[in-house]
Amino acid sequence: MIKTVYRIFSASLIYLLFLQVSIAQTVIPSDPQTSGCSVDEATFNSWFGGAAPVINSPANAADSVGFPINNTKCDFYKWSSQMFLWLTSPDGQSFVFDSVGFFDVSPSVNGKRTLISNAPGTQGGTYAIRSTKGDEVIGETGQAGGSGVLISQAGSIVYYGVHVNDVYAYFLSDQKNSSKTPPPVDFPNTAPQLAKVVKYAKDYFGVTIDDADALSMELKTSWVDASTIPSGELEDYLTISAEVPNYVKKTDQVWSLDGTTDKELAMVGMHIVGTVQNHPEMVWATIEHFNNAPDDAYSYDNIAGGTTAVPMPTSGEWLFAPTEFGGDESNVENAKIFSKPSSDIPACNTVPTICQPGDIVATGSNTISPSFTLRDNPWGSAATGATGIEDPENNAELISINNDVLGFLPEGDVRSNYFLSGAVWTKDGNIPTFSSGGPAFTQKGSLSLANSTMETYHQEVASSPTVADAGCFGCHSISGSDAADGNGVEVSHIYDAILPLPELQVLKKATGKKISQ
Repeated sequence: MIKTVYRIFSASLIYLLFLQVSIAQTVIPSDPQTSGCSVDEATFNSWFGGAAPVINSPANAADSVGFPINNTKCDFYKWSSQMFLWLTSPDGQSFVFDSVGFFDVSPSVNGKRTLISNAPGTQGGTYAIRSTKGDEVIGETGQAGGSGVLISQAGSIVYYGVHVNDVYAYFLSDQKNSSKTPPPVDFPNTAPQLAKVVKYAKDYFGVTIDDADALSMELKTSWVDASTIPSGELEDYLTISAEVPNYVKKTDQVWSLDGTTDKELAMVGMHIVGTVQNHPEMVWATIEHFNNAPDDAYSYDNIAGGTTAVPMPTSGEWLFAPTEFGGDESNVENAKIFSKPSSDIPACNTVPTICQPGDIVATGSNTISPSFTLRDNPWGSAATGATGIEDPENNAELISINNDVLGFLPEGDVRSNYFLSGAVWTKDGNIPTFSSGGPAFTQKGSLSLANSTMETYHQEVASSPTVADAGCFGCHSISGSDAADGNGVEVSHIYDAILPLPELQVLKKATGKKISQ
């Protein structure tokens, strides 16, 4: 059961009045320019069916099929905010993202991943059995792009879960079950494309997709051991029971993998990735807990028509940064810790038998210890003074919508301890590419976006809206030839590895579908 506690809003003066949310150290300015993005109370209530929500009320999914064609940046930020409230709404004993409408994606084994049903027991003998309601997929500890392992100041490893919704799962299964070599394709992003997926799920699995208008969704969640959260503060986190890797300390440089163990976990971050109408490249949004890490210096457009500079804080109570760090970026040490031992790692060279696949091994002469983490590009824009794209206007839009959403959430709602730190997409729905030959693209939104718990060691600054060299599209871009062929599914790093769901034999016979072997 999720427990909640109300924290009173307070204000403090740091060049201006700030709104302090919950117990957290990240503060959101109270005076951004609001004309670019705001949510009125009637719109917010419509996310909950029209009535003002009570504590932890279930929200509705955003209508991705009906997403405005003539859109603004704020439309994407509203979509991101509403989706977070929906995904983390209570559903039975868990949350929507862990409910029957979603699948967990297993860690990679020999380059393959499986879809794990959230339904209890089995469905027609075609799904993996979940022996407990725990989220068994939360078993990956290395970050993408180098396998760096993040450890909190209290000593918890950060664990990661990967999840997809039913539209994604049945779309993928239709493509991979239909042919040995599926044709290039984009993720469903229109009503006719969605209708095909809905029909397939019904015809070959007997499944009715309840929230189909959400379109295709892929999520990544980050978690810490709940027992490491300071006393009295766990009520401010979304929590879940999970089976996770168990590590045993061998030396200061090697932690050995020793099976699994059950833990209560506290959520510290969520990537929300999904298609909306005419946007097969997907919207890439990220959510963080207010207690995660300090922001580097940034600026935003204020309501008086000027620009306000926000300095890096000098101290605070953070999960991933020490209490005192002097407000000096040169003090930040993102010491990398890797989970892939090799012969060029000293700890393994000294005693080769000490390292096994899956162990956590320190790089160089480092020891396995908490990293000093900074949110390098607050709101997905370059920090003040950095080389790259600074965007005080975009920062103001995100600050404004966060103020509205947090202001309308009822007192004590656990979701009020998380904020939308940014989102990115392309202007015309074109797929970002890292090579020539594909359609031109222009990124919109938070071009240097990163989550401090998921891209800790890969917080790069974007140089241009038309170059995929940073942020989400710095990794989730495809070749120009793939983009020209309409093979947009390749923006997902897990799509190729996921095995399709086996179709139910009785329904295959009823529909007369021919399956390639």
